[in-house]
Amino acid sequence: MNSSVAIVKVLAFLRLSRIKFLVPGLSPFTAGIILGLLTSKSLSIPFDLVILSYVGLIFIMLTTYYSNEYFDYLCDMVNREYTKFSGGSRVLVEKLLSRRVALMAFILSIAILICIAVIYLMYYVMLRPLLLPMAIIGVISGIFYTTPPFKWSYRGLGEVLIGFCYGWLTLVSGYYIVTGSIDLLATIASLPATFSIFAVILINEFSDYKADSIVGKKTLVVRFGLNKASLIYFVAMICVALFELYACYILSSFIGLLFGLPISILAIMLALNVYFRKVYTDKLRLEKVQANTILINALSSYPPIIALLSQSW
Repeated sequence: MNSSVAIVKVLAFLRLSRIKFLVPGLSPFTAGIILGLLTSKSLSIPFDLVILSYVGLIFIMLTTYYSNEYFDYLCDMVNREYTKFSGGSRVLVEKLLSRRVALMAFILSIAILICIAVIYLMYYVMLRPLLLPMAIIGVISGIFYTTPPFKWSYRGLGEVLIGFCYGWLTLVSGYYIVTGSIDLLATIASLPATFSIFAVILINEFSDYKADSIVGKKTLVVRFGLNKASLIYFVAMICVALFELYACYILSSFIGLLFGLPISILAIMLALNVYFRKVYTDKLRLEKVQANTILINALSSYPPIIALLSQSW
């Protein structure tokens, strides 16, 4: 294999790994850690456990993406209306890599996760005993998103599980690592990310509607149809706006509302465009909505933290 071919294969593998889609998990997890540091006012945290947890979270997501690429291959094959943010990485469909590569990457990622779990049990289980059960929930939800026998995304459960795992679970896990507790404050702070990642998955399914219908993938968009699904998206984004403001208010009283306004306004605008203007009927406009929904999700965990910091300014 010459160097140019090797470079093509490496780039294809990076596409297969969906590196940019690590952000939806890493962002709220990092926010949870920061929130824990600010509320505990202590730096005496297990930094080695934090690093181990970051690695574990990355491989939980990679395992999910590799399994999705492998087991959702047929759906990606028949999908002709995919966008930049939906329809898989297209690497296997375009024959840039074989399906075997995705399967082997999936198996290797599971093996790495097992090694991480062993390290945790050897050194950290007494320090943060709930961390492994939380990780197992994430692994089961992620791996079986498209993997038999559960195939959550084929049963109308995928969106809810992703919302829970990429929202509440990741932020609260980061908070728990620092503080050793799970409380209402962390839950409130996690709600914008929870509803926004749910909206990300939902809006990405609009372009996959026909392909998902053909293979029997019962996503919420397939179950309810485009019009009713746009109403679900509308409600989810209104929840993002409201909970963003509420979290900022809880952490910093009325002044905190100012920090939540930009994301709340954008969320409301997207909600109105999708439900009332039916922008999902045009691919270019749909891609813009998908991109902005992802942006909201990536940033939604931080206005409450900025609001909390503003109290010391």
